[in-house]
Amino acid sequence: MILITDAPLGGHDDTYTSGVDDVNAHQIALDATAKGIKIVAIYVPTGGVDPETEAIMKDYAATTGGAYYLAAPDGSGVSQAIQMIIRNCGSLVTVVGGEIIGGENYINETEIVLFAVVAATVVVLAMKYRK
Repeated sequence: MILITDAPLGGHDDTYTSGVDDVNAHQIALDATAKGIKIVAIYVPTGGVDPETEAIMKDYAATTGGAYYLAAPDGSGVSQAIQMIIRNCGSLVTVVGGEIIGGENYINETEIVLFAVVAATVVVLAMKYRK
């Protein structure tokens, strides 16, 4: 799952409460992990890097075995991050001594197309609303 945000976290009421919203976010990451979902968190700090938001985005990635990407405040780097995610998505490879000895693709072509459509939509929206 790809999670992209540029907003400070606000829970369900648009107000961040330490000890509540961060705990809830971590529980969501644990629930995702239990279901085999990896979260790739992309943070676009349009108003500057918010330490709480960054910590939670990093926790989503670390807890689920996903990845964290910090984009530039203007959104540059997001499309490259999404392209890299798509390029590497679904690859389960066995490497022994630096040599690939087996692998399988665990996502289908429809899912790859869906990822590409979502990525293209995000890029278009980022370009449209870029200041």
